[in-house]
Formats: sequence, C-alpha cells, structure tokens
Amino acid sequence: EIILLLLERMDDLSKPAIVGRLMAATARGDMTLVEALRLSRIVDRAFIEDLRLLPEFVDDKVQPDEAVADALFSVGLLSNVGSDGGTLLSVEEGGEPGGTIYSRNRYARLLIEFGLSSRKKT
Repeated sequence: EIILLLLERMDDLSKPAIVGRLMAATARGDMTLVEALRLSRIVDRAFIEDLRLLPEFVDDKVQPDEAVADALFSVGLLSNVGSDGGTLLSVEEGGEPGGTIYSRNRYARLLIEFGLSSRKKT
C-alpha cells in the first residue's frame, strides 16, 4: 500500500521505474525493505534531473553547481564532509571558489547501483 501511494503522487514518469528497480533489488536481497522504502521516498522528493547527475557526482570536492549538491544533500543522498574556504584570488582572477564539500552516502550508492542503473541484476 505504501508503494502504491508513493507511485501515485510521483511527478515524473521515470520515477516509478526507479522505484520498481529498487523493489526488485529488495526482492533479490540486495538491500533491506527499510532501505528501499527510504530510497523510494527520496526519489519521490528529489528533482529527477538532479538524480540523473548523481552517478557523475565527484565526492569530496566543492561542486560546480552548488544548487544541485544542496538539493541532493537535502533529500538525504549526500553527506556534508566539510567546507573549503577557496583561494585568496577572486574567481575572476582564476582563483578557486570555496563552498561545502559533499560526498555520496550509502543511500546514494544503493540508488546508483540498483535504482538508476537499468542493467539487469542476476
């Protein structure tokens, strides 16, 4: 019932396919039901274009698109691992901007492996 309610309210047609792959992974024993349900709710809340960027996300660096990183953090897919103050030079002078440093967490790795990948698991 929980899954049906969740699927009904999803705002993008590709999200139910992601949830289906997560549930299939749960049935195979690749993750627990609690993890799959949590990830399904995360998928529901996240902007689909941000989710599609997750596999290419570079861990432990300030991200070029801070808004995407902040959004992925707020839905529970990234961990805050610190901050970078940047360099003394301004960005216009070739310096590096500072910002929050994020890293993909366990839920992000599970989502990438079992939800975002369309390859078949055996």
